[in-house]
Amino acid sequence: MHSDKPTNIILPVPANIKRPRWSVMLPTYNPDRHLFEALESVISQYPDSGNMQIEVVDDCSPDVDVEKLVKEFGNSRIKFYRNPVNIGHSFNFTECIRRAKGELIHLLHEDDLVKPGFYKKFEEIFDKYKTIGAAYCRQEYIDEDGGTMFFSDTDLPETGIMEDAVILLAERQRIQYCSMVVKRSAYEKTGGFMMKNIGCEDWEMWVRIAANFPVAYTTEALAKYRIHRSSMTGGDMRTGRDMRDLRESAEIFTEYLPKENRKEVALKRNLHYGSYSFENAKKMLNEFKDEEGAAAQLSETIKLNPEIVFNNLDFLKQFTIPVESTGVSVIVVTKNNESLTDGTLQSLLKQEVYDYIPWEIIIADAGSTDNTIKIATEKLQKTGDNVHYRIIETGQKEYFDIYKTAFENSKYDTVVFCNPGELLNSNYISRTSEIMLKYGNAGVIGGYSEFRTNITPPEWFDNKIKKLYQTGEQYEYTSDITWSKGYVWGSGMVLRKEAWESLIKKNFDPYFAGSMNKISKTSFEKELCYALRSAGWNLIYKIDLTLTKFIPEEELRWDYLKKIIRQKGIESVVLSSYKNLIRNEAEDFSAVKKAG
Repeated sequence: MHSDKPTNIILPVPANIKRPRWSVMLPTYNPDRHLFEALESVISQYPDSGNMQIEVVDDCSPDVDVEKLVKEFGNSRIKFYRNPVNIGHSFNFTECIRRAKGELIHLLHEDDLVKPGFYKKFEEIFDKYKTIGAAYCRQEYIDEDGGTMFFSDTDLPETGIMEDAVILLAERQRIQYCSMVVKRSAYEKTGGFMMKNIGCEDWEMWVRIAANFPVAYTTEALAKYRIHRSSMTGGDMRTGRDMRDLRESAEIFTEYLPKENRKEVALKRNLHYGSYSFENAKKMLNEFKDEEGAAAQLSETIKLNPEIVFNNLDFLKQFTIPVESTGVSVIVVTKNNESLTDGTLQSLLKQEVYDYIPWEIIIADAGSTDNTIKIATEKLQKTGDNVHYRIIETGQKEYFDIYKTAFENSKYDTVVFCNPGELLNSNYISRTSEIMLKYGNAGVIGGYSEFRTNITPPEWFDNKIKKLYQTGEQYEYTSDITWSKGYVWGSGMVLRKEAWESLIKKNFDPYFAGSMNKISKTSFEKELCYALRSAGWNLIYKIDLTLTKFIPEEELRWDYLKKIIRQKGIESVVLSSYKNLIRNEAEDFSAVKKAG
């Protein structure tokens, strides 16, 4: 049963074995005396030993003699099995299914209960609705002492088969183990639980079953799910693992949904659990005075529903320690730019950043042969521990490869690309973090650019030409410019790491990979914006996000301007290949480069 290569395949029960109708399987790990209550709740309503298998399956508990507890309960009907080694909860649940011989399987945790009439009601449901693979009931939530806390919402007005069960079950976790009964034949088709010990493995399973079978529901609250105070004050909740597991499970079962429903379901799910996570973070900080746990939970809130945190900035600003998901990585890509890089670092070291925002500076060196890196290192070393920084070697690559290297090395979810010579306003990092919270679907943000130069600008350098050099106002007003302007300028460009990673997953391979010159880089940055739009991300322009960029003398010559104009003509041809992808939200970018 326990091989070096575990599997979640569930084989049918051999034909020569007499099968009961029910298998009530109780997975355990270091249980307390609540196990007696669980067993009593089962045995009291099903005295016929011939039609119900009851078995405790222990996952090699190190601190409790579970077999002794079962014997102490004093009923020979209850069988006991102990895994030879600890395999983890998810694998143990699958072990329970394998050991079950009954037509209907009920997995009942060691501290949960079923109310009188549970098994009779489910027999009626499975007898009436022959095609269903599973059924569940409303749940009563109880505290450690058995007192009623609240009841789950009703999912149907009356007992029956759920329409679009796979959609409803994917929107949020509606089912606790104690309330769910599944045909063994359904498990035989879908397989056991995921082969990974994370939380929410049950949620993934219920959605998987609903994708393959009709699911029934009864409005009667026939199961009691116990909530322990320790689940709030310790463990997965105070580290944020509960929400990380939730997102990982959801990423898996999203593949079971019809494609046309996935986006809407994800939005509803994230709004629901974002609110849930936020309330838990508030309780941890205000009630339990656990700032570290609250910060970890709030960081997960941001990944689900950043807008709820933006709408409660006063709460966020109470934190005196970093909330990781508000963090910002500033990337300075440089090559032989001693003085300009030095000026940019000076502006970064003057940033006024809230205590809750962790941030870092990454110098991405693309093959400097002068003293650029030496000077930058000396300046950053003088800051001591006040500023976190790193120097990375990207080599003489194209800009696309440099960006990939930069993202791979960045620690935080928001990434600012700052070119040598650009001076960021002192609130740039704080505003960047806030804007990303406000616009949860923002893939990229751009701001207002002043300019400076070492010569008197030529007469032809008017407002229209300034826009070709990416200075001044990007758009006539602050807004979502996804469908108006359609791109943001590269100076001080702010990218959401999740958005970038979504492009890489879809084989983004830009036509303008961006050789190490500014004109080509500008085209790459514009193509990047088009790709983000194609992948369903929004583009945001904020006029109060300001910086000053440096335009050297050689770029204010007529021949350089002509190169910019010529490049725009090439851009228009290449970027037109994105139009169809933008209309239909691209699933793959592999055809773009070929079309270009």
